[in-house]
Amino acid sequence: MSISIDDLKRVMREAAREELGSRDQKTLNGADVVHHACTCPGCYSDIIARMRANSTWECETCKLPLGDKEFMESLKACPFCGDTHARPKR
Repeated sequence: MSISIDDLKRVMREAAREELGSRDQKTLNGADVVHHACTCPGCYSDIIARMRANSTWECETCKLPLGDKEFMESLKACPFCGDTHARPKR
């Protein structure tokens, strides 16, 4: 099972909405969502856990889950360590 980019975006939006609650969602832009997901321990942990559970590819060096083959191929390098080599998750 793998998670698509659209599913990951949807999960991040849902998590941000839950955390931000009363904030007007019309003012919530992509930068706000990313900032929140990166600074909220719960959201960050949830994203990494979901990627780990649903990824079929990982970085050879740091083992960061890189999603399915299509998602992995869209990355120029691992966003964590910068390596350009990925392998199927073991």
